[in-house]
Amino acid sequence: MDRLATSLLLLATGCIPVAPGDLTPEPLPPPPDQSAQVVLEWSVEDTSRATPEQGDVEASDSRVIDVDVWVPPHAGPGSDERPLVFLLHGLEGHPDTLMGIARHLTDADMVVALPRFPVTASDASGSLGSIVDFPNQPGDVSFVLDWLLVLREDVASPLFRRFHEERIGVIGHSLGGSTTLALTHIGSTLDPRISAAVAVAPASPVLGLYLDTPVLVPTGAPVAISVGNEDTLRGDSDLLFDQLGAPKALVGIPGADHNQPVLGDDEPAPDPRSVTQGLADLWFGEHLLGEPSTLESWMESLDPSYTTRIER
Repeated sequence: MDRLATSLLLLATGCIPVAPGDLTPEPLPPPPDQSAQVVLEWSVEDTSRATPEQGDVEASDSRVIDVDVWVPPHAGPGSDERPLVFLLHGLEGHPDTLMGIARHLTDADMVVALPRFPVTASDASGSLGSIVDFPNQPGDVSFVLDWLLVLREDVASPLFRRFHEERIGVIGHSLGGSTTLALTHIGSTLDPRISAAVAVAPASPVLGLYLDTPVLVPTGAPVAISVGNEDTLRGDSDLLFDQLGAPKALVGIPGADHNQPVLGDDEPAPDPRSVTQGLADLWFGEHLLGEPSTLESWMESLDPSYTTRIER
């Protein structure tokens, strides 16, 4: 069964009942109040795609993706206007290393989904060779999005009307940043439902190594790039910026390495992660919520040692 058919089957289990001969569905109830932030944990299985053998990972005819979903508190109307933002780990990374930025986004009233990629996670294959599974990761995100959209319409689901179905964003780090670019700017893996993205230290060279059609589509979702200026693992961020279509933005963080712009959960956030969080707030506020842009003035407020570029 392909991914679309799987999604339709899931949708059938959560559809709104309609009385025979009546084409008007019953009015949906409002979502129940939720007084505190919650973290929901699921494992979802995509039976349409295989998992390759790699290191400690055994070959399988399906793909099992663990996903945590952080949901802000809610009382009263308006929860269905929130964005849903995916937060993607890198090679030999893990959702647990992204707790600080996940908490920040949730505190900013966004629903945050953290998938664990079944081969490249740090507790999966145990091998840097797991990068060969990179071409499957955009499909993992799209499959999880299919599933979350079904839960959004299910009155029995804890995600019922907890986010807006057209306000979908992605933040990815390292190989997760490359997955973000593949979802937004590679034709064969592009997911048009994603409306804005932030790529943190994206390992952009892997796009040409592991995808059949690595040419960036200039008209994809708006992308902002956050990189450490001392990062020796990322690709050429200026070249990547030039290849993307506008609107686009770039912030280079002085003294920061590959991981400092996003990893960790210390509070208050260290400067590199704080800058990435600020960039994400403004980028998603503008492109997911339609808020007036203050990105240029925010960039001007940064120390001159920061590298900034923006095109509208």
